[in-house]
Amino acid sequence: DSAELLFGHKVLLSELKFQILYEQRRFDEAEREVRKNILAEPLNPEHQISLAQVGFMMGSDSLAIASLEQALLLEPSNLRTLLSLASIYRKRGDFDRYFSILRRLFIHPDYPFEEKVNIHTDHTKELDFYRRYYLQIGSLTSLLEQHYPTREEAVRLHADHLIKIGEIEQMLNLYKRHLGDQPPVKSYYEEVIGVENYLKRPDSVNHYMEEAIRIFPKDVSLRLLRGHLAAIQKQDYRGAIAHYKEVFRLDANDSLRSVVWGLIGDLYQQEANEEITPQAPQSSSRQRAMKRCYAAYDKALKYNPDNISVMNNYAYYLS
Repeated sequence: DSAELLFGHKVLLSELKFQILYEQRRFDEAEREVRKNILAEPLNPEHQISLAQVGFMMGSDSLAIASLEQALLLEPSNLRTLLSLASIYRKRGDFDRYFSILRRLFIHPDYPFEEKVNIHTDHTKELDFYRRYYLQIGSLTSLLEQHYPTREEAVRLHADHLIKIGEIEQMLNLYKRHLGDQPPVKSYYEEVIGVENYLKRPDSVNHYMEEAIRIFPKDVSLRLLRGHLAAIQKQDYRGAIAHYKEVFRLDANDSLRSVVWGLIGDLYQQEANEEITPQAPQSSSRQRAMKRCYAAYDKALKYNPDNISVMNNYAYYLS
């Protein structure tokens, strides 16, 4: 006060005085102080933000919003302003303006990607909210994928949203657009293969499977997936077993070998079941398939005596 009396209004001193008044909860005086600074520096958005702070504390949302909107006009990319406006619009239930601010935050280069993901997650975990605003939430996921095309999580969030609203073909096309990403992402191929299989397009499944194995020649999970699909799609158990055995040529440890031999045993058991008829419940071909099943289980337990799945299946079929 003495300095102001001697030297007139000085913005730096006034800002310090504002902080003291604000911390002492003397909000009427703090408001008068910050308005002096607005008159002295009308183009400084920080003064409008300070006035909004006072408005919040005084319970005057209208003052806070008016001040923040003015601050945004002065500096459209100010993160503090955007975050404050988003908070107050959400609190008031003004979701048109709220999502408008969120879209600006989602394209803001200085707002962390992780925070954007957190906002998205927060809005999708409440089913009623998601249903009501799925179009707005969808636009946010689209912005994430557009601005972070190399981030797997951004692509996956967009894809998850599309599948939740029933746009399977759009989701499939999204993943296909990213198959050429560098470095290549294996999970994108797995998603495309899975959806094409769900849509019963075996030629496409085989095409993308071969492409994935060409790009990831030493990947074990793709070889196993190819075996699963051969068994499920075509009931081609011998073909599936051949695909499973390809894993042994890769860098397979004992635990993995045990798993694969267990899968092979399961396929021989399925083959044996298909040989059962009322006329020949115990045909010679079924008996041969079951012997191969037991031999595969024995190999699985040789590599890992604690393979619970194999022990469970083996005991069941023996009984």
